[in-house]
Amino acid sequence: MSSLVKGDLDWIVMKCLEKDRTRRYDGPASLELDVRRHLANEPVFARPPSVAYRASKFARRNRGVVVAVSAIVLALTAGIVGFAWQAAIAREQRDTARGLAEEQIVLREAADAARRRAEIVAGVMSDIFEGAGPGVAKGRDSTLLLEMMDQQAAGIERGDLGDAPEAELELRLTMGNAYREIAAFDAAARMLEPSVALARSIHEGDHADTAHALTGLARLVQAQGDSERAQALFRESLAMSERLAGAGDRLDVAVGLNDLAQVLQDRGDLDGAEKCLRDSLAIYEGLHLDGDSSALATARNDLGVLLHERGDLDGAEPLYRSALEMRQRLFPGDDPTVAPALNNLARLLQARGDLDAAEPVYREAIGMWERLYHGDHPNLAGGYNNLGRLLQVRGDLDGAEALLRQALGMWRRLYPGDHPNTAIGLNNLGALLRSHDRRDEAESMFRESLEMKRRLYPGPNMSTASSLTNLGSLLIDENEFELAEPLLREAVEMLVSTVGPDHRRTSGARRALARGLVAERRFSDAEAELMESWRIDSLAPEGASRERDSTIKALVSLYDAWDEHEGGQGYDLKAAEWSRRRDDPVQNPLP
Repeated sequence: MSSLVKGDLDWIVMKCLEKDRTRRYDGPASLELDVRRHLANEPVFARPPSVAYRASKFARRNRGVVVAVSAIVLALTAGIVGFAWQAAIAREQRDTARGLAEEQIVLREAADAARRRAEIVAGVMSDIFEGAGPGVAKGRDSTLLLEMMDQQAAGIERGDLGDAPEAELELRLTMGNAYREIAAFDAAARMLEPSVALARSIHEGDHADTAHALTGLARLVQAQGDSERAQALFRESLAMSERLAGAGDRLDVAVGLNDLAQVLQDRGDLDGAEKCLRDSLAIYEGLHLDGDSSALATARNDLGVLLHERGDLDGAEPLYRSALEMRQRLFPGDDPTVAPALNNLARLLQARGDLDAAEPVYREAIGMWERLYHGDHPNLAGGYNNLGRLLQVRGDLDGAEALLRQALGMWRRLYPGDHPNTAIGLNNLGALLRSHDRRDEAESMFRESLEMKRRLYPGPNMSTASSLTNLGSLLIDENEFELAEPLLREAVEMLVSTVGPDHRRTSGARRALARGLVAERRFSDAEAELMESWRIDSLAPEGASRERDSTIKALVSLYDAWDEHEGGQGYDLKAAEWSRRRDDPVQNPLP
């Protein structure tokens, strides 16, 4: 049977499962010592100390010596073995026919027993390997578990569990998800890519295991930046969960809706994402979950992220705070679900302009991530990126640059080639360099980001529009409006087709276009763009005041420039009127 479930690890697991407490390990330290001895090819205490076993361990540790001695012994005994073999052939042929039927029965029974045993051991190993992920490890050194997991992964890829497909599937999903959580994406792919076909070979038609395999693979490819494939996999998994649930337990449906919402939001389909998130939250609330619930906290947090993206800060804040408080009660101390909730709250505080409150919350999240993840991780890179952008707003450009470069370097190492996070990091660093007046460096960053996003998203995309806007704005700085105008108009059209004509990002792109039009003295065209921006900003919730302030400032600049070029037409009065609105936030109705 499988080498994965026999030998040292098998003995170790069986000792953990002993009914007699006196025959189990006396504590975690004893278990760890035995695992380390296994990894070093030394005899383990869980196994009976036979001479043959100790000899095999000696052979593994001293391969060179053993090979040389074995060659000599083999030469001396070859003749004797050959003679004995010839004598045995006659006896073997005589007994073969008589024992064949009994042997087949014994082999089948042994295979069934071994398969059942493999499934039991796989279940235990799955529980153990969950400890390699940050949610269980909690920042503790999990090197030993990862070494064990790497060994088991190699065994699975060799086909060691070919006779126990259910056990193989369970381990593939557990290990693949653990690898994904620590950003070991290549190792995760080797486990998860074959898991869907394996699940289908075990279960005909719809089955929860198949849906879970689809979900595991979808989460991986989404993390790797392939949102199109992730969306297809999530939809297939969700449809299967819907059919399986019927009118019964819809927990998997709620999870599937939430997963699909994340990829829809990444692709700019905010309406579709919001519907999924609200449907998911309704299912959780319909389950009458009493008290704190990790699933309910996730549903509230993710709906908060969506509302935040839409500019509804008042709607997002209570969801953020509820999710954070619930997670802190459920998971005291460092936890990979608490840190993102802190980060989200910090982003909202920054969006409200409360930088003094946002900065310590960002730093608390980053500190937690640094303790949870030893080395590069997407969440930690995101934390550095967000804090860097806050420091940029505060005027600490050197501190901001150090953090943004740290984030970009981490994303490049995590995702060789094109990836959405890398493109965002390039875009953000370019914006900082532009504020440093290092335009050549900034333009290089903006162009690389835009080219990467065009490859990642062949069609209209909100993130691509952001890069178009930034590059166009930089070209206006360099008095290259002929080059900037087509980029900015493309950005406006792209945002209208993705997030809609009334979105704050659309307003921002129109303001950027208007700035170039003012520089070209095309004042009427600029006024039309800014009045459309003002219309959009006036629709936004009260929490989104920064956009309104930016548009008022742009209108004042427009009318000042227009009056300077065409005095006596009343543009100075319009500039004064908009200045009063800027100074008095209450006076912000449409003129």
